[in-house]
This record gives sequence, structure tokens and C-alpha cells, in this order.
Amino acid sequence: MNAIVKDINISTHSPVSLCPIHDVHIGHVGHDHKYFTNAIKWIKNTNTYVVLLGDHIDAISQQDRRFENPTIDPRFRKHLDNLHYEQTRFFIDAMKPIEDRIIAILPGNHEITVRKKFSYDATKVISDELGVPILTDPGYVILKFHRSKTSTLQKNILCSHGGFMGGRKRGSKVNAMEDLAASFDADIYIAGHTHDKFVTQRNIIRPNSRGVLSYDKKLFVNGGSMLHTYTLNTSDDGWATRKLFSPGVPGMMRIDFLLKEKQGKNYIDVHVRE
Repeated sequence: MNAIVKDINISTHSPVSLCPIHDVHIGHVGHDHKYFTNAIKWIKNTNTYVVLLGDHIDAISQQDRRFENPTIDPRFRKHLDNLHYEQTRFFIDAMKPIEDRIIAILPGNHEITVRKKFSYDATKVISDELGVPILTDPGYVILKFHRSKTSTLQKNILCSHGGFMGGRKRGSKVNAMEDLAASFDADIYIAGHTHDKFVTQRNIIRPNSRGVLSYDKKLFVNGGSMLHTYTLNTSDDGWATRKLFSPGVPGMMRIDFLLKEKQGKNYIDVHVRE
């Protein structure tokens, strides 16, 4: 398990945002490339950073029990003999415009399956090409916000692809995320994998070094995907649709960090939205 530290300048006039990008599934027919590229453009033009949390490529090839021709994006059907590489290359090219905003990358279950079966580590290739450090799953991203040369405020974020979250009901996913707080201390917990989008908040009470009590909060974020589970008005179907998974639609969560002052002291206020 590791932690990656990122130093970021912040001011009351210049808030900072963080977007987890995961479950992109490059190569799947349901991948919404327009939504994906628009998200990249927005990140490039704002004060936004990124963590990559896995399943960046679909990586379902002929030896996978889920493989079916209709679920392959048409642009990749001519590359079935080199599918994993072509999808990885496509993802890298898409992320190039914001490579300086990417804090860390960790693999999803799709990348791990390919690594085990074919000895092809897409996460390592992406990391090398974009110059991004690899985070363990789980792992910590530590954001150090610098208000001045002598003033630093910190937020600790526990990141995971989300393979620990099972079940079809949202309640089971929420419970699994909130259970993390029993073993891992953090201000924010982020996971993907389920293609769902939600944020929950748990309020806590903390004493400071002088014994003064105050409220604080822990946020639990499930960050969506870049994939349509069902491609509507077509005859395409596949493993996921026949399993009757919930109709997921593309969406990305945004975590905003705002520098505020209360009783003469600065603090970072955090809000999450889609």
C-alpha cells in the first residue's frame, strides 16, 4: 500500500477541483466518446486535477467469457489480434492534453485480468507514457494545499477501483464504502467499478490540540463511468445486458476544494457534485 503526495496552490479566488476518471471502457460499443472528450476539454480549461481509478480500457478479447463481437466498438474490430494495445494507445492519446493534471493511476479489474492472462500491463504502459505514478489499490492521495509559503492545509483521500463493492442495490454499495472508515482514516473515500454515481456524508466530532471540539465530515464518493450499459435503439446486446444490470449512463463526479476562513483560521471546505 502506498501514498502519493500532491502539492497544490490554492486561494479564496482560485478553488481547486478533483475528478476521478475510471470505468472509461475504451473499446466497448457503449463507451460515450463525446462525453469523455468533453470532460477532458473541461478539465484542461479549469483548475482541475485527476486520479485514474481503473477500467480505462475494456480489454475483453476472444479468450474472455464475456467476449461478443457486437459489444466491440466498431473502430476496434479490425484490431482483434492486438486489441489490448490498441485500446491502451487510444486512451493514452485521449489523456495527453491533461497529462500534467493527472496525480496517480491504479488498475481496475479489466486491466488486472489482462495482466494475469496475457502478461500485458496496460496500467504500467499508461503510467510510463503519461509520466504518472502508480497507486496501489487501495492507496492514499494526499493533497497539500498551499495558501502561502508557510501555510499548508491537507486533505487525505483513500482511492480504490471499488472491486470490494458487490450487490445490485445501492444500499450495499453505500455500506461497503462507509465500512472503509473503520480501517482506513481519510477525509474522502473514492471508488468506481459499479458505474453508479453517488456521494454520502458521515459527520464526525473531533477535538483539537487544545481540547476544543468541532464538527468535521467524511465523504464517500462513487464516481460513475463513461459507459452506457445499454446501447438504445440498436440490436446490440451482450453479457452485461443479459445480466439485466441497472441502466448506467455516463457521468463524472467533481470534488471541489474551497479555501475559507472561520474565526480567523483558514480551512478547506469540500463539496461534491456531478
